[in-house]
Order: sequence, then structure tokens, then C-alpha cells
Amino acid sequence: MEIVNVVIPTLGKRGPELARAVDSALNQDGDFHVRVTVVFDGDEVPDELASDLAQKQDLTVVSNPSRRLAARTVGARLGTADYVAFLDDDDYWFPDKLAVQVARARMLRERGHVPIISSRVDQFVLKNSQTINNVPDTAITPSDRVEDYLFRKRSPSVRRNSLFTSTLLVDGNLARAVDWRRIPRHQDWDWLLRAQDEKRAVVSQVEESLVMIQVGSESSISASSDWRASAEWADTALKALAPGILSDFYAAQVLRYALADRSLLGLKVAARGIRRSGALPSFSAVLVGLSGAVPRGVAERIFGRLGRS
Repeated sequence: MEIVNVVIPTLGKRGPELARAVDSALNQDGDFHVRVTVVFDGDEVPDELASDLAQKQDLTVVSNPSRRLAARTVGARLGTADYVAFLDDDDYWFPDKLAVQVARARMLRERGHVPIISSRVDQFVLKNSQTINNVPDTAITPSDRVEDYLFRKRSPSVRRNSLFTSTLLVDGNLARAVDWRRIPRHQDWDWLLRAQDEKRAVVSQVEESLVMIQVGSESSISASSDWRASAEWADTALKALAPGILSDFYAAQVLRYALADRSLLGLKVAARGIRRSGALPSFSAVLVGLSGAVPRGVAERIFGRLGRS
């Protein structure tokens, strides 16, 4: 029987949410065996966390004391599972998530591909308790390049092209061969690009919404305005890509975070990056960037209406 290793990194601050995430992974339907690996990203697993999870079968809790490796890398390297799936500790899966994705992965494997399987999601916005269903509108296909799908003409809509970490089911050998880098931002995008380019993996997104993603969780990296980390990542990870992709990334990401941070230096870095790319950014990417000038809640309301139009 095939084995799926579900890797859940945690800082131990989300007890009820973590328990919910673990249960959603252990209670999956399907003709495979699920094992869950919770990686505590710190010196020692807190006693409370260990005791809360100790009674669950097919669950391993490990610590990552040196933090030299990313927590997801530590978890993915444990065992020889056929597939590795990633789940953030504040999200959870619907019961058929793995069954649908494993079926798609098997099909791609039979065709000679190294599969990365994503899905659509439902987003629960904590700030206003609103649920946005079936995100994104457009799914990536195995013939699409990750950078084209995610960055080119990035939409301001809340339903824009997305590949959430908690949706990913990947070939086990691929998961153990491509490490997650410990970088301040864009760990998921960074991993996807390297898996695509180094191992010729293909990404396929099933049509169903299979994951509930919480938006606005405390300590969420995506909610911060670290324009420096985005610019540094673009200068290294994206410099070899098409000029239009790099220009759109600087407009949609670096410009947005610089405006949100009210940083003149950040605006100069964004403008310099766009100029160095040699291409003008798309109108939609500029809209995303300019959204950083207004409060996050206002931007979400404006572009939430755009997403429903």
C-alpha cells in the first residue's frame, strides 16, 4: 500500500488549530496509508504540545533544534513515503483531499511525469469571518510554467492564480531531493520553481476545492510588508527569467510591500528593479502594487468585489 507522509511545521503557538490540521490529515479517505509528521521548529517540543498529540496513531512529532534546515525539509526527509504532502498548522483538509490528488498523481506518473499536485481552496478570512470559495479561478495545468502562471500579469483579484503550500502533494523522491530553503519570504514559490527546473516536475491543479485556508492568521508571513526580502529573492531566484515576469513581480510584490511600509527606499528599489528588467510591467501587476497604498482591509474589499464580478 502506498504511503503518504503529511508534513506539518509548527512553532507550537496554535494548539487548537494544529490539532484540527492533524485530525484532518489522519482522517483522510482513500486506498493508501497516511502518516503525519509534525515538525516543531525549535529546540525542544513543548510538553503541552507533545502530550496533546501523544495519543494519536500514525503521528510523529520531531524537533528542529538547529534550524539549519527548513522544517518542511526535516519532515520530508523522514521515511521513504511514496508521496509527501504539506499542510500549514492553521489550515485543514477536506476528507477527500488526498484521494483526489493521489489519483491525479498516479495518472501523471504513468505518463512519465514527476508530479506536484495542487488544488483549489476555500479561504476563510479571519478579520470578517468571510469565506471565499473555489480559489483560484484559473487552475495551472502540466503544460504551464510556474513563473508564467504565478507572476505574469498578476491579477489584483482575490481569486488570482495561486498555489497554496497546504494544497501540495508531491512525489516522494522529489520531496526528499529538493530542499525547502530557509528564506524570509516566498519559500513555497522558491521550492516550486526549483522543483520544476532542477527535477523537471510538472504542476497540476485539480478542479475541486480540497483545503480550507485561513487568511490573516497571527504571525502570517504573507501579511507582512518585507519588501527587502521580496527584492532580494527576485534578484536571485528570478533574474534568469523573462523580463516581463521579473518586471511584473517587482510591480506586484516589491512595490506593494514598499507602499504598505511607507518606504521611500523600497519605492526606489522597486522602480530600479523594474527598470533593470528591461520591460514595462502589466497594468494588472501595477494595480496589485498600488494596492499597498491603502489599508489591507480596504484593498481586500475593493478587489474582493472585483473577484466576484
